[in-house]
Amino acid sequence: MTAGDRPVHSYSESQDQLADQNQNYRGRTSLFKDQISRGNASLQLREVKVQDEGRYRCYTSTMRGNQEAFVELRVIFRQPHTEGLLL
Repeated sequence: MTAGDRPVHSYSESQDQLADQNQNYRGRTSLFKDQISRGNASLQLREVKVQDEGRYRCYTSTMRGNQEAFVELRVIFRQPHTEGLLL
């Protein structure tokens, strides 16, 4: 998956390939590796920031062929509800 020209996360030959990872995502991404063999290449992004908002390109390549998809991430932060709480 990429944001701009640098990968957010790359996985190849049964392992993460993060040498060229976009530094803005370092330490915040992971795959569900036990699900990859079932066709699930979902990416988990932790500690989401407003700056993460935007368009991402997802690319997979398998023996069955290549696929590309685009995902638009919208980030909405809400103030915590504090009514009725003693602080």
